[in-house]
Amino acid sequence: MLANRNTAILFLFLFLSMHSVAQHRVGLQIIGGVNQMETDWNTELETYTLLLAPYAAFGAFYQYELSEHWTTGCDVQFQQLYAKEKVGIPLRDQNNQVMGEIYNTYNRQFLYYSMPVYIAYSWEDWQIQVGWQTSWLLGSSARLRSEFTENGTLVQSDIRYDDVPIKDLDFGPRFGLAYQITDRWQIESLCYQGIAQVALDNARWEARFWHVGLGVRYGLGVLR
Repeated sequence: MLANRNTAILFLFLFLSMHSVAQHRVGLQIIGGVNQMETDWNTELETYTLLLAPYAAFGAFYQYELSEHWTTGCDVQFQQLYAKEKVGIPLRDQNNQVMGEIYNTYNRQFLYYSMPVYIAYSWEDWQIQVGWQTSWLLGSSARLRSEFTENGTLVQSDIRYDDVPIKDLDFGPRFGLAYQITDRWQIESLCYQGIAQVALDNARWEARFWHVGLGVRYGLGVLR
């Protein structure tokens, strides 16, 4: 985990200390949007609701111009993801008869260090990107709120966890579309679909991330 942090700091330092030349572009970016952790529970559920949750990222980017229209790039980002879902689990008596429902609300938070790499095609002020994103987990936490009725009495609980049982690595395809506003400013829209199954093998569920976002880039060197 410490190595991941040191690598992130090193890349940020290199990106920000580079001097732009004709075929190189470096700069900063910030992104906001929504995400979901699509969960498949390996247990019987009465009800299930998957909600949209906020997503944010900030970092630096580097692009190298291959030709008039083609560019290759790499971003270094810290990504904050949230996940929220409501799950209804059958409440059974000693005879295994359903006597009600336990309502669980899960709120999870994840911090990732991510490195999207991509190739881009530019025309006029537009740029379309196709690439791949790999992310390493830096930390996670969760909050579980539960309630059910037993013998006419409402029973509630609120538990916090310091970590979530998920794997350290996430990856999947990434797509982007950027528009040049000025010599230094771009707006961009991004879409990511994780294909890695991130829940630990002994977890009761499987999960994959996806997120979409809208952001801005500021070039420390002159952008196209």
